[in-house]
Amino acid sequence: MWTTESYQLVTGLILGFCTVLAACNTKPVAYETITLHHDLGELHIRESAFFDTLNQWTHELDCDCCHLRKVRLGNTQFPVLLENGWKYSQPDSMQQLTISQPDKASCDTSFQVDYQEIQVQRKYIRGQYFQDPLWVYSKIETVDGFDFLVLGWEIEQYQRYNDQNLQQLLAITLIDGEKVTLDFNCRRQDCGNFLRRSFWLLQHMKIRPAKPKVSR
Repeated sequence: MWTTESYQLVTGLILGFCTVLAACNTKPVAYETITLHHDLGELHIRESAFFDTLNQWTHELDCDCCHLRKVRLGNTQFPVLLENGWKYSQPDSMQQLTISQPDKASCDTSFQVDYQEIQVQRKYIRGQYFQDPLWVYSKIETVDGFDFLVLGWEIEQYQRYNDQNLQQLLAITLIDGEKVTLDFNCRRQDCGNFLRRSFWLLQHMKIRPAKPKVSR
C-alpha cells in the first residue's frame, strides 16, 4: 500500500531529479567583457553573432577635451574603420558596437540623463541627415541600476549611403560621474532586426563598477 509519506517521498525524488537534469542541460550565458578606462569597472555584454572582432584605440582630435577612448566590437564581413581626426573615409557598410569615453576624465562632465537632453540629442541627430529618421526608441531606460538615455532610429534606402538601410541605437549613461556612450550601428542593404536586437543586448548588459579603493 502506498502511504501519503511514500507519495511525498517519490514526488520529491522526481522533482529533484528533474531539477538536476535541467541544470545539466542549461548552457552558461557567455559575455564579452569590456574594461572601461579611468578605473570605472567593466561592461559585460552578451555575446552576439553580430560581432566577432574587438579593437581599441584613441580617436584623436584637435582639442584636449575632444579625444575619445574607443572600444569597437565589429564583424569580419565588413571593413574595419578606426577613425581618427575630424575627417575620415566612411566604409560602404558596417555592423558594429562602439563604446566611447572621454580620454580625460575631467572632460564632458556637464551631460545629464534627462528628457531635456533627449530633445537636444534628437535635434543633433536629425541635423546629420537630409531626411527625418524613423524614431523607434526615445526614452530613459534603467540597465542594471544605471539610467541610460536611449535613442534608436532607422532610415530605409538612405540616398547618401547608396540607398542602404541604416539602423542605429545610441545609449548614454554616467558611471561615477563620467559619460559612457554605446553606439550600435548598422549600415547595409538589409539590417534585419539589428536595432531591436541591439536594444535587447543593452537591456541584458551587466555593469560592474570598480570597487572603491580602501585607504590604509
